[in-house]
Amino acid sequence: LNSAFVVIIKGANIIPINNQKSRPLNNEQSQSLNSIEPLTPEQKSNLKFRVQLGSFKNQIPNQILEEYMELENIKQFKGQDEYIRYAAGEFDTYEEATEFKTQLRNQGFEGCYVVGDYFGNLIPSSKAIEMLKK
Repeated sequence: LNSAFVVIIKGANIIPINNQKSRPLNNEQSQSLNSIEPLTPEQKSNLKFRVQLGSFKNQIPNQILEEYMELENIKQFKGQDEYIRYAAGEFDTYEEATEFKTQLRNQGFEGCYVVGDYFGNLIPSSKAIEMLKK
């Protein structure tokens, strides 16, 4: 089913989760991960920071899913390792994402951390910062 999507029903509201299955980077995108060349404008516009909330090999427990749904801009990423990762927010800078991470930790999301999102693939934040400095 290519048109299927995940939702949670909360009260009378249906809340969609943006579901992104990691897709392999094309050759140019993959090379840019380790290149010393500056990113192109397109590559730069597809490099964001998010705050990862958790990862699950099996179905996410309902209580945790409900907590995630209290947040805005939740995305679900299915990695090639079959883990499903949930991340919140979308920021152009590491600093903005770190500020959001602090807010989330103050709300009880203690294990969250900043990650990079490059063309829909989660990467370590250190790699994303390195790529932006080129």
